Order: sequence, then C-alpha cells, then structure tokens
Amino acid sequence: MSFITTMWTLNSVNIALLELIATVIGGLFALLLLYRGNQDKKLTQLLNIYDRLYSDPDIAKALYAIDKGSGLEELASKQVSEKYHVAALEMETDKLLKYLDFIGALVKTKKLSLKDLKPFSYELSIINDNVQLTAYRNYLSSIKVNLNNLHYLLEEFP
Repeated sequence: MSFITTMWTLNSVNIALLELIATVIGGLFALLLLYRGNQDKKLTQLLNIYDRLYSDPDIAKALYAIDKGSGLEELASKQVSEKYHVAALEMETDKLLKYLDFIGALVKTKKLSLKDLKPFSYELSIINDNVQLTAYRNYLSSIKVNLNNLHYLLEEFP
C-alpha cells in the first residue's frame, strides 16, 4: 500500500511538472509570435515609408531637387517678409519636411529605431547636408513652423 501511495504522489508531482513545462513552452511560443508580429508591423511601416518617399510625386520631386542640389535657391533665400510668396518647390519641400517630421516622431516615441531607418540613410544625409535646405528650415523655424521631430531625427541619425 505504501508503494502505491508513493507512486501516486510521484505521478501527481510529475503531472504538475508537466503542466508547468507545457505552460512555459506555450508562453515562450506566444512571445515568439508577438515578436514576429511586431517585426511584420515594423516591416510594413518601413515599406510604407519607402513607398511614400518614392511614389508620392511631390515628395519625390523635392528629394530629386535636394539630391541634385538645384532648384532650391529661391527657398534658401526666402525671408520672413516674403511669408506669403510661394517659392518654386516650396509646397513639395514642405510636404517632404512634414513627412520626415512625422517619421522623427515615430523615432522619438520609439515606434521605429534609428537602425530601422538605415535603408534611408542616403536620403536623410542629403537632406541634412543640403545648405539651401538648412537655410529654408531656419526660415521655417523663424516663422514658428514646428519641425522639432525632424530636427531630432536629423541630429540623432548617424
């Protein structure tokens, strides 16, 4: 009788141990699925960023002008007194800067990391290095256009 009682106790312990192991394995599997789901969401977000940068005709036009270093002269020389005069490529450049400001907000709130934006390093570097665009961004700042997230993105990006 004591042997049967001992076996019954061991079986109860074994069953509890198996339940614990199954629960841990299930939890790890759920974490793996959550991680992969987040990676898929992030990839979708990056594809949307890429698509918008190159499929939106206004943004693509502004990027092309920045890349070629031409067509932004009028923007660079814009003064506060000319606030209501629309310069060539102004609307396209504003759209690009606001979109990058949105991306900067995603980075600032840790929805995206700087590492995630590595595929866009060329685009970000030409935007950051373009003297005419920097002058235009300074003009926008002087008329109180808030692009803090864009500044954060360009300062933090290597």
